[in-house]
Amino acid sequence: MSSEMQIDKPRGSQKQIEENIDLVNTLGPQMIELQEIANDYLSTVRNAILKRRTEHQIKLSQLRSHDQKLKAEIERNKSARQKLLEELAKEMKRRNESSTQVEEMRIQQESLQKETEEFTKKIQDLESQIGLKLRQITEQRDLLRNQTGLVNDKLFQFEHLLGLRIENTGYDTILPIDENLVTEKTDLIKFVFKNVDPEDFTREVSFTLDPVSLKILRSHPELPISVYNEAVQIFVDTKEIVYLWKYMRASLQKEILSPK
Repeated sequence: MSSEMQIDKPRGSQKQIEENIDLVNTLGPQMIELQEIANDYLSTVRNAILKRRTEHQIKLSQLRSHDQKLKAEIERNKSARQKLLEELAKEMKRRNESSTQVEEMRIQQESLQKETEEFTKKIQDLESQIGLKLRQITEQRDLLRNQTGLVNDKLFQFEHLLGLRIENTGYDTILPIDENLVTEKTDLIKFVFKNVDPEDFTREVSFTLDPVSLKILRSHPELPISVYNEAVQIFVDTKEIVYLWKYMRASLQKEILSPK
């Protein structure tokens, strides 16, 4: 009688497992279709974000180049002004030394003074224009930085999906059924993420989910079981697998970036 009870229990477990497997197989095509739709959408979003980021980087590079040119122009003008003032000083000194041409020197000095004032005014106007251009460049740069922040905010909303790869895996279980050993395959789902390490965007982290028992079996790198349980509870509460992905991706990224 004890032997019969031991055999009946595996039959019940076998039936439940088969029903769960049938349910997973039924949902398989829908999961594949949803995955393809998500991949297409994410590819479009990622390309758009990368394009905008590239355009902003090009504009920032152009502004930096323009900024450097303007600064160089200011330095050249300062040098030219200093050189002119030195030449004027030398010229005035030479003319003051000539006692026979005092009147002529006075007239020339006045003319030079007027020219100096006009040149100084031109330099001041030029410096004002350059200062205005620098302020405009600063404003444009700040605007681009704000826009870059908006792009980064949008990228953050999708970064838990960028680089996501889903793999089917599993393991074999040997069960005694009707005095025979039967090998049963358990299907598992492995979620692999890239773009988690800012030093190496090709580095991958992953975790494996048993969809039948709704349990995270392992991860790479390894995390505490409490993290696995919290992730599953988030999925149970929200009924959205994207929140499970986001939580596990953040936990795995924190693990690889934390100082050892």
